[in-house]
Amino acid sequence: MQPSLPSQAGSADQGFTLLEVLVALAILGVSLATLLGVFGESLDRDRAIAQRMAARTLAQSLLVQAEADPALVAGTKSGQSDEDLSWRITAEPISADGAPSGLIKIDVSVRGESQNPVHLTTVRLAAKDSLP
Repeated sequence: MQPSLPSQAGSADQGFTLLEVLVALAILGVSLATLLGVFGESLDRDRAIAQRMAARTLAQSLLVQAEADPALVAGTKSGQSDEDLSWRITAEPISADGAPSGLIKIDVSVRGESQNPVHLTTVRLAAKDSLP
């Protein structure tokens, strides 16, 4: 008995052709490029959300400080935070029918590099020496 040799016809079905490998690599490349694009957009959104949250936190902190300041007088203060956020606090007396009401409106605005500003407003009683 002689051992049988593999037939030549069956050897063509045992591997991938060069064309099949190239098509698979092209599909893989397009898929990876799409995934990397989505990942990059997600990082950009995450950065924008983090900056927006930092702006809100700073605005809330500034508003609480202004409310607690017993020497708060009408006027505007502004500055820059460590996170590259610019802020402005405006305090102005509220009058009713031209007469002082004893209230001060406090407006806090915080703006980042590429976002809409965060505005917070409150009203508090004015100190006696801050009224006109």
